[in-house]
Amino acid sequence: MLTVFALLPLTLAVTAGAAEAPRARGTPKPPARTEKAGGTAPETKQEPRPWVALAAGPAFPFARGPVWPRVHLRLGLPLVRLDERFTLSLVVPLSTGWARQTGAFSSTSTVLAFDLIPSARLSARGPGRLSFHGDLGVGVAHFRYGFEVPGLGQARDHGSGLGLRVGAGLAYDVSRQWGLFLEPLHLLFHTAQEGVFRFGNTSFSSSTGAGPQASVLAGTSFSW
Repeated sequence: MLTVFALLPLTLAVTAGAAEAPRARGTPKPPARTEKAGGTAPETKQEPRPWVALAAGPAFPFARGPVWPRVHLRLGLPLVRLDERFTLSLVVPLSTGWARQTGAFSSTSTVLAFDLIPSARLSARGPGRLSFHGDLGVGVAHFRYGFEVPGLGQARDHGSGLGLRVGAGLAYDVSRQWGLFLEPLHLLFHTAQEGVFRFGNTSFSSSTGAGPQASVLAGTSFSW
């Protein structure tokens, strides 16, 4: 009986050794499998998402006139992803601008502009976090004019028309939600008439640089 209990540990050791697959002498033991934190699923590319943006910059009239400050509030909605690099989107920009100019006899002319020009945007992914885009759109533009001559009073007028917007620029993704962008080319054309002012029997017109303009814009965007 004592012999049986003495042989029991030896029998268990032999059985455990037989369960292990034989390995040639000198062959290193394969390392144990480990999984990366967060799982082993491959990283997927980020899909285009809706965004809002705020931009500002100077606008330079094609004709004579003062430099305008311009502010743009935009909403972007991706429409279709053409391939791995190109995306077609709808951009709805609401912008405003204003100017003030002093003329002869201490007269003062002012103008306040609003335009809503939905645009198609073609975006292209660049190296790293960079991307490039081009915009083309048609909408409406509205202008409110004012003119004041000391001793004669004030006159007001307004005009509306079709607007054409052309833009091109580049963007940089600061994070998954925030980005910065620059548009060195932003052109605005419209068919709105210039302001017409009357003082008694005298009438004249003034646009205060409210014709076609070229802007340089910089801003930030937020996507969700």
